[in-house]
Amino acid sequence: MYAPKPGFQPDWKLLSTVPRAPDQPRSGAIFTVEGNRWLVCLASMGEDHPPTDDAGFLEFARSLPVAKVHESLMNAEPLGPIYRSGSTENRLYHYEKLRRFPESFVLVGDSVCAVNPLYGQGITNATLGALALAEELTRQRDRRPQGDLQGLGARFQKRLARLNKDVWMRATGADGAWPQTRGLKRPGSPLRDAPKRALRAYADLLLEVAASQPEVARLLVEVGHMVRPSYDVLRPGPLLRVLVHRLRAHQPA
Repeated sequence: MYAPKPGFQPDWKLLSTVPRAPDQPRSGAIFTVEGNRWLVCLASMGEDHPPTDDAGFLEFARSLPVAKVHESLMNAEPLGPIYRSGSTENRLYHYEKLRRFPESFVLVGDSVCAVNPLYGQGITNATLGALALAEELTRQRDRRPQGDLQGLGARFQKRLARLNKDVWMRATGADGAWPQTRGLKRPGSPLRDAPKRALRAYADLLLEVAASQPEVARLLVEVGHMVRPSYDVLRPGPLLRVLVHRLRAHQPA
């Protein structure tokens, strides 16, 4: 946590940089929180860990592609120690595939699907799972007014598995762009890997467009916060904006 120095007036409410595979692994974000304080997060890939001492932390921030992160921290005071978290793994358990599922029992949240916290989507996904459970409980009550829960667990786990697909594909797709990532099944044929590479290239172009077009920036924020589904970035509107951006970039000067 940091606090801005007296008199410093930032021109942002949220400041964030995005890593770009394969050679720009470092990123950072500053969130304005209550009490005129900043929550500051620095991150990288593989074994490139941000230091936990103040001087090293600032030097790491200096290396980011957006200078404003470092400039802002130079105009702030640390409020406490720096903490490091290295829990970046993704885990998915397929309880929906059990032939017999225990009655009156369900699993939800990280006990089923846990994703890299770097993307900030785990709690949202767990909340969506809890909302889905509430809906299934309502349906169960309508289906069985006497109050028993027979069959609820198995039905809910199948629904949750469908729900988890989106956040799982987001996290593993993003992590899979980095050569440091371990545990992913990487296709041996370049042809089989072509769709993933095309989507990653398209995502990079969307970020470029978002820097100058607020509509695209809002779309990416809403998709990132799981307010909108991932496939919304493939709708005609953003596709057309990316196409125009590419055509303009290749026009002769």
